[in-house]
Parts: sequence; structure tokens; C-alpha cells
Amino acid sequence: MRSLQAAALVAGRPYPGFALAIAALAKGDMVPLLGVTAGTDQGWLRFGQTSLPLDAQGQFLIAPTDPATRAARRHSALDLIQDPSLLPPGSVVLIGSILAEAGGLRPSRIGPLHPTLHLQADGLEQLLAGTLPIRSQPFAPRLEAMTAVLGAGLAIALSSMLAPLLAVALTLALIGGLWATAFALASGGMLLDPSLPSLAIALAASSALLGKAVLERQRVARLASRMRQHLPETVVARLTSGAPAMPAELREITALFTDIEGFSALTQTLRPDQLVAQLDGYMTDVTAIIKQHGGMVDKIVGDAVHALFNAPENQRDHVDQALRCATAILHFSVTHRALPAVAAVGFGRTRIGVETGMAQLGDVGRGGFVDYTAHGNAINLAARLQDANKALGTSILIGPNAAAASTLALHKGPIIDIRSFGPVQVFLPAED
Repeated sequence: MRSLQAAALVAGRPYPGFALAIAALAKGDMVPLLGVTAGTDQGWLRFGQTSLPLDAQGQFLIAPTDPATRAARRHSALDLIQDPSLLPPGSVVLIGSILAEAGGLRPSRIGPLHPTLHLQADGLEQLLAGTLPIRSQPFAPRLEAMTAVLGAGLAIALSSMLAPLLAVALTLALIGGLWATAFALASGGMLLDPSLPSLAIALAASSALLGKAVLERQRVARLASRMRQHLPETVVARLTSGAPAMPAELREITALFTDIEGFSALTQTLRPDQLVAQLDGYMTDVTAIIKQHGGMVDKIVGDAVHALFNAPENQRDHVDQALRCATAILHFSVTHRALPAVAAVGFGRTRIGVETGMAQLGDVGRGGFVDYTAHGNAINLAARLQDANKALGTSILIGPNAAAASTLALHKGPIIDIRSFGPVQVFLPAED
């Protein structure tokens, strides 16, 4: 029960409801006036100097009292008969049963078993005080629907622009604010239902956050897919999981540098789309070969590839793997250059430099750009050896450290053939 009947028609004649009849008697047999606003289904009740709203069925809303108030105003009928002075003069007394078997209990907004006598008493008190709860039709539903739409839009905006936890916190605060406002208005007699706006806000925020999570997951998956072309799987997993930056360290690495001979001249003769297509096909296979041999593509600079072995993960046979990788890239490049479409543009041969040594490694940069890279003489020497192939007419040059550390030098023919060219003059940056 949320409302009481103000009046009913019996044989075409209106009769006041129980609470209204008792209120009229308490006011000195005052005659209440009932009516309907023209052009609407909004009824009204004029009771003395007070005008109160009714719904289309001639009912008025009631606000059930709390258990403490009900207990304070409840008395035993026998006690009142024996001692009427328990109540002050002028008190209105309703006598009735609160037994379930006598039909004296009804479900209400504040509980499944609410005494009907107390509901009538609630309506009577509100009629006498002239403070009936008001739910204006159709203003209240329209306001609730408008609040639901605006709140849902705000929740979507918050969830899209802010971090998830902050968006959830602000959404909960928004819903809490709606309920607090509704309770504050209810204390003044205006009834607005915050359930619909709250549900709309919660659903909108959940949908926006779910959509954002799906898009972020797809973005990370695309990024991880691209990174897997260059980095070991464990490194990709660390980066995509938001793990902390790689600590700086000093470790032995093998550096491998590649370059395409005559590529600068090629850029002058090919259209941009042709150049990108040629380079894309070449780089896809070269980076795949590096990954297959356990290496990490450190950088791609123009037509050059910088790769590291034994970084960032330990690789027991990194020198031999780097040399096998260099041989595989050379064999690929020869085959690739023989393809008709590649040969037609004059794609140059690949030069490779390899050297082993100690290097300093770690994540460099902050914010939007972080680069895991290596610094050391082995890096510089590998780059110079790659360039020295041009003068010697060779395709692969390896430094003395790599040659000394490789076990492949013990084998000839089918595996790899390492030959000495003697001293080769290269220029390295001076050490501080």
C-alpha cells in the first residue's frame, strides 16, 4: 500500500474514505471538496485552507512512519478505556486490530507486514497537517526520464575520458547524489523516484567501461602482435602487462647490423609507394629471421636493421646464433634479389656486421617514448664492420671477439666457414 482512497462513488454518490472522514470530524465536521483539473487526470482535494493532489483513482499518497514513531503512538485499547488521561485532550484515537489473522496487516514501502491501522493513521496525520507527499503527473515521470538520459550521457563521458577507478567512483557519487536529492525532496513532500536514473547511469557506465576495456584489449593485442615481430615473447608479455621498466645492466651481447647497398640511390628512382612496398617485403623476412634465431630487433633505421642477441634474455649460444642469423639473412637476401619484381628495380645486396662484447642496456626515456637499447664498443664496431664490407667486397664481417667466442669456427663447409681478412681499419668514437 502506497496510497489511501480519498473518496469513493456508491450509487453515484461520493463518500469520503476512512482517513478523510475522520480528519473532517477532527476539524469540526469540515466538508472536503474533491475535483479533477480540466483536461488532465490529476485530481485534487481541498481540505480547509489546504489543497492536496489526488491521482486518477482518487487516491492520495502516504508516507509510512518509522517503527519508533509507530511504537510511540500505539496503546492498548484496554489501557485507554481504563485511563483516558494517557492521551492529551483533543487527541484522535483509531481503534483496530493489528493481528494478521484478522486481516490487519498489509505490505507497504517499508515492510511486508505493516498494520493497516497505522497506514490509516499515517494518512490521517498528513491530512490534518496538510503535508501529503506530492508526485506531480506528468512532471515527475518526465523529470525522472530526463535525469536518466542526462545522467547516462554524463556516465558515458566520464567512463570514456577518465581512468576506470576514477570513473567508477564518480559514477557511484552521481548515483548517491541522486538518492540524497530524492530523500531531501521527499522530506519536503515532493516524491521523485531515483531508481530509473540510477539504473540508466549504472548501465551506461558499465557499458562504456566494458566497451573501453574491449577496445583497450584490442589495442594491446595489435601492439603485441607488432612487437612480436621484433621482440621475444617474454619481453612482449612484460611490456603489455605494464611491468616496471627494465633495470640498467652490464652484460655481454652480440650485435648484428645490416644495410642494403645502394639503397639511397634507389630512393631517388622509385615512387614512395614502390619504395615502401620493396622495403616492407624485405624487412618482414629479415626481422622474422632475427626472431627465429633468438635475437631482438633493437631498431629499424631506414633500410638498416640493428639487432641484439643475449638481450634482454639470457641466450647461452648467442654468438653462434648471431652468426647463423647473419648467414640466413645473407642467403635470404640473395634469393630475394633474384625475384623478378625485386631485380627489376635494382635492389642492392645486404651487408652485415657482427661483434660481441660488454654493453650497457636498459630502458631509456620517460612518458610517451621509452626505448630499450644498448651502448658499448661492440655496438659501434658491429656498425663499422657492416660498413667495411663495402671496401672489402664482402657480405659479412665479424669482429675478433665474435670470431674468438664462436664454436662455429671449429667447423668448416656445411655449417659456416669463418676466414680471417687480417687487420681491418675502422673508426670508433673516442672513449672518455
